[in-house]
Amino acid sequence: MRGNEGPIHGADGVLGKRVTFAFFNGFDEQHRVLARFIKEGSQAGRQGFSIVDPELREDQLKRLAEVA
Repeated sequence: MRGNEGPIHGADGVLGKRVTFAFFNGFDEQHRVLARFIKEGSQAGRQGFSIVDPELREDQLKRLAEVA
């Protein structure tokens, strides 16, 4: 494996190596499921993005800072 091509862990398993989509039943569930995925990706230098309700933006940024 080269660079960032290793497996990505999240949601209690190994996720795809390229693109992953997920839908959640709420903001707390989203954070709980993705926290490990976000932390591991950040530590490996991977980039990502999420689409967030503008009203939840500040809370999302706070939660990202806690795990990254």
